[in-house]
Amino acid sequence: MQKVVGYIRVSTRRQGEEGISLDEQAHMLRGYCDDKKLHLLSIQEDDGSAAGAQDHLLRDGYREAIKIAKDEGAIIVVPSVDRLARHPDVLPEIVDNNLQVISVSDGRRLSRRVLRGLIERAQRERDLISRRASEGAARAKSRGVKLGNKKNLKVAQRNGAVSNMVRADHKVQELADFIEHTSGWEEMPLREKVDLLNRSGPLNLVSEKRGERQPWTIGSIRKPLKKAEAELTWSYARKLVTA
Repeated sequence: MQKVVGYIRVSTRRQGEEGISLDEQAHMLRGYCDDKKLHLLSIQEDDGSAAGAQDHLLRDGYREAIKIAKDEGAIIVVPSVDRLARHPDVLPEIVDNNLQVISVSDGRRLSRRVLRGLIERAQRERDLISRRASEGAARAKSRGVKLGNKKNLKVAQRNGAVSNMVRADHKVQELADFIEHTSGWEEMPLREKVDLLNRSGPLNLVSEKRGERQPWTIGSIRKPLKKAEAELTWSYARKLVTA
C-alpha cells in the first residue's frame, strides 16, 4: 500500500471560517485516501501562514510533512495545490528530493510540469485578489465609504470588514456593467431581471477568495442592484457635468 503524508493549511483565521477549515480539509484527505487505498501516515497542518516567496520555510507543518515524505518515501497529498504553496520557490525542495504530490481536487498525482503550472496559477490568482482588494477599497473610499474605526477593531475583524466591502463593491461594479449594456433593463420586472442575470450575466459573488458564485435570487439582488443603479446614475451625472 502506497504511503502518503497529508498536508493542510489555512492562511488566515477568516479563511478557516468560510468553508475550508482545517477539519474539513483533513476530512477530504482521509476520504480520498480511503477511496484510493492509500496508507495515510499523518496529516500535518499550518494555521495562519504567510504568503511570501519563503513562507514555506517558516511553516512547521510543511517542514514536518517534507521530513516524513523523505524519511518514509511517502507522497505528499494536499486538498489542492494552493494549500501546498502559492509561490514557485517551493518547487526546488520538492524536485531536488524527488518528492511527489497528489492533489485531491485534481484527483491525481501531479507531474513536475503540471505542479509548477498550478502553483504559478495560484500565485497569479493571489496577486489578482490582492489587486482587486486594493482597487475596491480605493473606489469605496472615493465614494466616501468609511472602512471602520481602526483604533477599536481587532486586526482580524478589520480585515474581514474590508474584505466584505470589497466583495460587495465587486458585485455592484459587475451589475452596473451588465445593466449598462442590457437594452430595456429599466422596463423589466424584478423577476425577469434576476432570470436574465442568471442566464447570461455575472452570478452572485459569494467568496472573493475562492471565486465562488451562486445564482441570484430576488432577496439577494435587491441591495446590490439598488447600489448598481445608483452607481450608474451618479456616473451619468458626472459625465454630464464634465462634458
